[in-house]
Amino acid sequence: MAALSEIEKLEARFRENPEGRYFAPLADAYRKAGRVDDALMLVQAGLERHPDYLSAHIVLGRCHLDKKDDGAALAAFQQVLTIDAENIIALKSLAEISERIGNALDARRWLMRLLAVDSMNTEAEEDLHRLGGPVEEAAAAGAPAAEPLEEAPAGFSFADVVPPEAPTEPVPAIPEALVAAMPEPEIEPEPAPAMAESPALEMEAVHHEDAVSPAIEFLSATPGGLPLIMPEDVTPPEELTRPSAKMLQMVSPETPAEAPAEAPGEPLLTETVGDLYLKQGFRSEAAEVYRRLLAQRPDDAGLRAKLAQVET
Repeated sequence: MAALSEIEKLEARFRENPEGRYFAPLADAYRKAGRVDDALMLVQAGLERHPDYLSAHIVLGRCHLDKKDDGAALAAFQQVLTIDAENIIALKSLAEISERIGNALDARRWLMRLLAVDSMNTEAEEDLHRLGGPVEEAAAAGAPAAEPLEEAPAGFSFADVVPPEAPTEPVPAIPEALVAAMPEPEIEPEPAPAMAESPALEMEAVHHEDAVSPAIEFLSATPGGLPLIMPEDVTPPEELTRPSAKMLQMVSPETPAEAPAEAPGEPLLTETVGDLYLKQGFRSEAAEVYRRLLAQRPDDAGLRAKLAQVET
């Protein structure tokens, strides 16, 4: 009853649009229900209106198979390959028909084309080996053995074979008078490669007195001529005087050499100066430097943290 129900639905659709493509599924339903003649009549009439309808050609080939007409089925599935050269249903059906009619060579060729499209088809691979393997392997196995080459005579060497010399024509000599009249070629000396000019280095003269005087001032600024920067594990004595601006400028890498001279009595406003004050124990001076720097750089979080550490 289910098959009849499906056929009735397809017939209703076909009646609604008889010029459409519903003829192919309806013909296949007729074929499955055993009405092969009705299926053949319907699918052939439909192919006249839709000659390139791939599914209809497959239904036609299956109808011929059901009627045991291998020749017509072979032609129908070959027509399928003209529309879709890699159609797996057509390639498999052609291999089965060729084997059934006794043409094992064509069957192997169809199976090889099928495996080229569907390399994981184990059933086709087994059928191909059962029929003798790929055609190229079979042809190589049945080919006659090559004749052995004749052995060279004893004492023969390829070194003894001298190829014939090609005939050479003598080169005519140039007359001496013509040679004497030829002008001598002028050979110009090659120009020396241009050397890249290196920028001149401007050396600034340093007077001995200018180089020595800061060191003298530095040593004389502390008692006993000792430098101010002490080792970190030695507590500076109370009698040490505070560093002058010039002394701090000599030990501060942050202060450029071209910095303008500061006013007398004004400390250098650099973070390194504040760190040196703090390291030598002058906490109030270090805090003052940090405060003035914060006035210039209010968003400097590291500077604000140092000021908070000094003030605690």
